[in-house]
Amino acid sequence: MPTEIDKDLLNALKAAKGGTPMQFAFVSKGTEGKLLVGKKVAPKAIADAKKEVGGTAVVRGRLVVEDGVLVFEVAKEPPGTLAAQLKRRLKEDAGLTMPVETRVKADAEAQVDGEGGAVPAAPPPPPNGAVPPPPADAAKAAVLKRLNALGAGIKAALAGPGAARVQTLFVAINGHVKGNDFAQAGTTLDELEALVTGAAPSESGPGAEYEALLARLTPDVKRCLKEQRGDTGKIRALLGFAQGKAEAGNHAAAVQSLQALQALVAVALAAGAAPEGGSDGVVELAKNRLRWKKASDKVADQLTELKETALDEIDEPDAPSVAKKLDVLGKRLEDFGGRLSDALDAVANGDGAARLKASGAAADLAEEYLAFVEKSALLRHAVAHPFDSAAVEAESELAAPLRQLVKQLKAARA
Repeated sequence: MPTEIDKDLLNALKAAKGGTPMQFAFVSKGTEGKLLVGKKVAPKAIADAKKEVGGTAVVRGRLVVEDGVLVFEVAKEPPGTLAAQLKRRLKEDAGLTMPVETRVKADAEAQVDGEGGAVPAAPPPPPNGAVPPPPADAAKAAVLKRLNALGAGIKAALAGPGAARVQTLFVAINGHVKGNDFAQAGTTLDELEALVTGAAPSESGPGAEYEALLARLTPDVKRCLKEQRGDTGKIRALLGFAQGKAEAGNHAAAVQSLQALQALVAVALAAGAAPEGGSDGVVELAKNRLRWKKASDKVADQLTELKETALDEIDEPDAPSVAKKLDVLGKRLEDFGGRLSDALDAVANGDGAARLKASGAAADLAEEYLAFVEKSALLRHAVAHPFDSAAVEAESELAAPLRQLVKQLKAARA
């Protein structure tokens, strides 16, 4: 690969930094590659780059600069090593060290027609005026983005009277996402969003809201009392309190009491015979699950950043080997995370003996997961890496919520 500065590339990057959107094409073979940037990237330039590099893989899209970050927009999910490869080419071929981000954007490649001609026209509308669903990747990304944005609200709501309903909806959304039913995930997310953001009640006023909520709750309340599910004394007390407040004209307080009753009833019906710790145990388990998920996502991002840094900083031929080991570590943690999520879903959705069995299985898995985090030599090497700019905090971030989950799940199955 060339060691001199590529002046055409440098000038095009300066234009992009000045606010001019540019096209780009990246031709790669293994860890080597060539980056082409311009207002238009000609097919001949791409063909020449393929000959120079000796490869055929090409990623094309749009390059923009946002707040000093070079953003490479592509139409579909790029290879995981693309950002690191681009940073390396910028450093070696243009003498630039800048933050790089890759972003999936549906129209990115539409601006790179590959023939130097006009941008392709939009596809014809679907028959009968039907609106086609978004691509699966885009739909999943949209759901996860909305769900992540609600993280703080969900955590706060789990400490409130609607905790049980919030937990039920959260578990349901995860199930829909795993089943690739993003439309249903979005619908359930609408309800969760209304709960955790404190959506305004009906314009008809608190009196109408009280009547509607009471009507919805009455069949479940009767079932709990008839089958002796949950804390029946507290259920009766909350119902009586709400009715008393409504008769006195204080419908806002009545609604608040019914919301607490709704959470209590939901827990009773979901759990059958209440688990050790009652509804408080369910809420605490949900809170710790959220803490673990947040920590797991954070460590995954840190490992990705470490891999990109390693590819940038470590000389050949060691860099690919290090990157491969980090990929193996990331996949192992991802596997543990997916299995634990499924196990916790089984606990949340279980009833009676099935719940106890699910709690035992989840406890065993969480304990195995924790042992890996605490004892894996590969993970310890990742934590103790020499790079200052890519911290991996597995022990401080991930181990603590896992210990809490193990403790809670073992208590639930006892």
